[in-house]
Amino acid sequence: NSVEKLAHCIVERYGARVCIAAMAGPVVVRGAEHLPPDATPPGQPAPVYVANHSSQIDVGAVYYLFRRFKWIAKQSVTYLPGVGQIMHLSGHVFIKRTG
Repeated sequence: NSVEKLAHCIVERYGARVCIAAMAGPVVVRGAEHLPPDATPPGQPAPVYVANHSSQIDVGAVYYLFRRFKWIAKQSVTYLPGVGQIMHLSGHVFIKRTG
């Protein structure tokens, strides 16, 4: 249900911020004033945020945008202990890669 999904999202965001704070220190988001508001009106296109994987830290840093979003990840991520479970419970999108 939506309350459970919200709870998992909160745990996910808190866990990501704690990990990044412990591993990388403070995160500064520059240009946040240019981001669309968190609540996208119905009928409007949803924003897309891209973590370019220049390191593992940029993935966690996305949580400092303080916006709702969903990850698109390869299906094998579901097998990562902890990460896969919380992503599944939070409703992220998994794709099957072939080739």
